[in-house]
Amino acid sequence: MSMRVLKNGLAKLKGLIPVAIKKPIKAGINALIYYIVELRPLVRNIKNIRKIQLEKTVSRKIKDTLIKTVYLKRYNKTDRTTNIVGNQVKFESFARVRNLFVEMFIKQPYYFSAKNSSPTIIDCGSHIGLSVMYFKLLYPQAKIICFEPNKYAYNLLSENIKINNLKDVGLHNKALMGYDGKTDFFINMTNKRDVATSTIKERVINGTKSTVEAVTLSQFINDTVDYIKIDIEGAELEVLRELQKSGKLPLVKQMAIEFHHHITREDDNLSAALKLLEQEGFGYHLEGQFEHPRDPFSFQDIMIFAYNKQLMN
Repeated sequence: MSMRVLKNGLAKLKGLIPVAIKKPIKAGINALIYYIVELRPLVRNIKNIRKIQLEKTVSRKIKDTLIKTVYLKRYNKTDRTTNIVGNQVKFESFARVRNLFVEMFIKQPYYFSAKNSSPTIIDCGSHIGLSVMYFKLLYPQAKIICFEPNKYAYNLLSENIKINNLKDVGLHNKALMGYDGKTDFFINMTNKRDVATSTIKERVINGTKSTVEAVTLSQFINDTVDYIKIDIEGAELEVLRELQKSGKLPLVKQMAIEFHHHITREDDNLSAALKLLEQEGFGYHLEGQFEHPRDPFSFQDIMIFAYNKQLMN
């Protein structure tokens, strides 16, 4: 081997060594910063779990997922799956699954107390199934009826229910409206499984219009329903009006309604929903958030936790 070839080889090797060292060092520093920064939210979220009176096994599963999936970011990159409270969950976006887990299992906006071990639950806007898994964690024998009009999210929902062998779960790839038939449906095609899909154009940024089957919710209610979760991106008032018209609301014990206020900036109709609930004998709690500086026309999610006074006595 000539001296020139040797020198060239050593020069190339010398040029590679800093890169080989810098990359893992940089990755290690970034990981350390992440774990330090996220440690306080982790501790705070664990404390939040303890505040709710949950069974020990339920609380443990939530904490395990919080640590392993949310904090340590453990998931299968090849299969695009992760563990959520003992369930194998297929997903499109891991970041989205982590956020949804914190939203549903840590903040627990859908927690409710049932007097029987097999409550009937209607899940309007099931997305890929995390809400179903939350309800099944609370009440393993629950009977759940799911509605999800986004076919891309629905396919993952169906697969997640199947691979985890979740029983007594009925799935409907339909939009809930005030009528039976067809309805316009808007979806951001760059993120097809985004939860912000809607029958209202203004709700979806860069939304592409398609057509989906629409059904009324009342036809699925023939007996007492313990709980209805409604998160349907702007159609909630129309669905409530249809339930009132059909006379089915007296059969419902509790509801969690995510009211999408100011999808259209000039529309103020929250009072119509609250008046309807009052007319039907429901009490309610409200929860909302806003940002500063406050824009009086800005979009706002408002949670309405409604309870049937007659059935809750």
